[in-house]
Amino acid sequence: MHSCTDHLCSPPPTPFVKTCIRGFLVLLVSVWSSVFAHELSSLAHEQSPLAQQQSPTKIELALLNLHNQARTTATKNTHCAKQTHALKWNEKLAATANTHSKDMNQHGFLTHKGSDNSTVETRLAAVKYRWLAYGENISHGQTSPEAAVQSWLESPAHCANLMNPDFKEMGAAKAGLFWTVIFGRRP
Repeated sequence: MHSCTDHLCSPPPTPFVKTCIRGFLVLLVSVWSSVFAHELSSLAHEQSPLAQQQSPTKIELALLNLHNQARTTATKNTHCAKQTHALKWNEKLAATANTHSKDMNQHGFLTHKGSDNSTVETRLAAVKYRWLAYGENISHGQTSPEAAVQSWLESPAHCANLMNPDFKEMGAAKAGLFWTVIFGRRP
């Protein structure tokens, strides 16, 4: 049986033609599978450190949990007493915090500006984090996540960042005794 559509007619394919078409399709699928597998392999080797980072670590998880505990329960600090929602972990914010903590540790300074004059905003742009709002808390000298978060809770400006309901996610890192947490909200 053969079919005709809009003046185009084709004779029924012969067994030889069917075999050729099948062989061609198998070859085509095989070639594309090889190309696709090679491309996936190349992509895996070219991933950025951000994409390869396994997070959160124990310290990062502790920081996330402590921030969420403070945000969702009343605190003794009057400047921090209003409860708000928990934050979600964000890898881009964590990578940005990690970069800044390492920079401060390596160069021995405690400031929001990096040794290369980068700002929080430029560091967020470097990891392609699109934001509607962001904030950064840094500290130095605390030996545990609990001590770092407690120091931020005791500081009105840091506590305001920590409890800000505009922020929906966070990332954090520690290098040496330098701590960085970055809060954010995306569009």
